[in-house]
Amino acid sequence: MPEDTRDGLLLVCKAWRAAALANPYLWTHLELPCPLNFTPLAYQKTIWRLDRARNLPKAVTIRERHHYTGLPYCRGGEGCSLAQPMFAKLLTEGPKLHRLYLSCETPKCFRNLLHLMNDAKSQRPWAWDAIGSLRLKFTASGWNEPLDLDPNDTIYHHLPPVASLDLSLPKEAMIETIDEEAPQLYIPDTFLAHLTTLTLKCDWEGNSIITALQSCINLESFTLDSDADPNFGFDEDEFSQPLLVDGLVLPKLRTLRFRHVQEEPLAQFLDLVNAPMLEDLDICFNYWDGGEKPDSGNMGPHILAAINRGRCALQRLRLHFVALDNKELLNLLKKLPSLRHLCLENVTFDLKVFRELKSGGCLRDLEVLELLDPQVPKMEKLYDLLSDFLQDRTPMFTHGNLRPPNKRIPSSVKKFRLVLREPEPLDFQYLEREGRRFRSDGMEVQL
Repeated sequence: MPEDTRDGLLLVCKAWRAAALANPYLWTHLELPCPLNFTPLAYQKTIWRLDRARNLPKAVTIRERHHYTGLPYCRGGEGCSLAQPMFAKLLTEGPKLHRLYLSCETPKCFRNLLHLMNDAKSQRPWAWDAIGSLRLKFTASGWNEPLDLDPNDTIYHHLPPVASLDLSLPKEAMIETIDEEAPQLYIPDTFLAHLTTLTLKCDWEGNSIITALQSCINLESFTLDSDADPNFGFDEDEFSQPLLVDGLVLPKLRTLRFRHVQEEPLAQFLDLVNAPMLEDLDICFNYWDGGEKPDSGNMGPHILAAINRGRCALQRLRLHFVALDNKELLNLLKKLPSLRHLCLENVTFDLKVFRELKSGGCLRDLEVLELLDPQVPKMEKLYDLLSDFLQDRTPMFTHGNLRPPNKRIPSSVKKFRLVLREPEPLDFQYLEREGRRFRSDGMEVQL
């Protein structure tokens, strides 16, 4: 909700004012536009608003001026929207922030803010160092951080010691290089070791990402978005011998996500990762509306390679925007006995795979099944196959005794979610009628 709207609630009447001030959740997140002059009065209003959140976790979003005004990028020069003393004061002397989203045009803009923060530094603890989660996005296509900069004095050396980092970097193709060398991620090891969550949107030289991840010993969740760059990848010839033998060891990693990824670098990463605690694998291939799905003819073995290397018990698998051969999908799912949650979103495959899974007695522990935008020629066929599959999730033995004949036992699947596009009119009465068949066994059904 815009700040002016929230403040307007205080002016409606006494009852509205009392209600707005009595609801601290209304004031937990503020978005601060970047005018050319963030005045002391604007700073004080920000403090008043955040104070109304009381002891709840607070979040602040600060965006560069281009987002609001459409003015040309300042690139850290004269009129830089982050070169505001009051912004620096907010991040050094202001209240403790749980989350900060900072949108910069260029690294020089970020350094302008850092210099002002150093000037404003007081004897008491910095609010900057107490930030728990940081989202840092560079929006301009250029990158004016010198590539020959001292690796011990990069912008990453001035980040707060957060537990969660979401870092979005400009595309490599837009960056000027020195002797055709790509920019590197010179992130301090001590900073990386403190992270539990890392989201990285970056199509830079892939090996520098691997090097950074080797220091993430406490990482529990990692998301990699390669921005659909067809040239992104990893140079395996430059991998060290310990890396080739032991793999990329991430001892605490539980969630691994890929966004806008090409098949080859995905396969390279999965073959390398060693995550014994991995529970959740989420893969979104190179997706765009109306685009042609990549035909993943050999991705299953790489997913299994990651599972086997770490000897993990995968519980959730999501695949998005890919065409899968039935044999490949079947072989993959047959070898995931611990799977409890399966989500296939905009995935092209033959629905007969459910019949094969039934006859093979697979996915006995499955609790959640999501089919989002499947390619369904006939609804009757879909429901027949699903009905057989879901009813077959019941155990053959109950407390050591053979299941009595003709006795209905609730399925292990607790939730079934089906989302369909409408290329032609759908028979919703039929959908709802068939959905009741599953609900009768206590299953949550969303259509």
